[in-house]
Amino acid sequence: MIVKFISRRRWLKKIFKSTLPDECSHKLYGKHEFYYDPRDLRGPSFHFAYDLEEGFENYEKESKLELLEHIPQEGVFYDIGANIGLFSYFFALKRPKARFFCFEPEPVVFNCLKKSFSHLDAPKVKIFNSAVGTVEESR
Repeated sequence: MIVKFISRRRWLKKIFKSTLPDECSHKLYGKHEFYYDPRDLRGPSFHFAYDLEEGFENYEKESKLELLEHIPQEGVFYDIGANIGLFSYFFALKRPKARFFCFEPEPVVFNCLKKSFSHLDAPKVKIFNSAVGTVEESR
């Protein structure tokens, strides 16, 4: 698909950004539909789109592995600023009995997060389209 090809190249995204859709998906490991923002130029969606499975595994790998050690099999994980869910989705695959609470205020990436988890059999995942904090800001 042409959108996937463009989303993997930063220089092409700069040219075609206005024509790209809000979301794109890739079958992670050939079975899990994972959604990302193909217009992202440097964040989690860019890293995922550029390397797909490797991007999913390697994005902030050390942090994910360190956190994983602290999440019990039936533990609870709060993902504040979940973005497209690279952390939560990774942990949900590794800890299927754990519970997850994901918070993401940005509508485009929230929809990607929501769609990804809707395709994963993860009944213990709650996703919120809101920010968490003590200061309210308007854009």
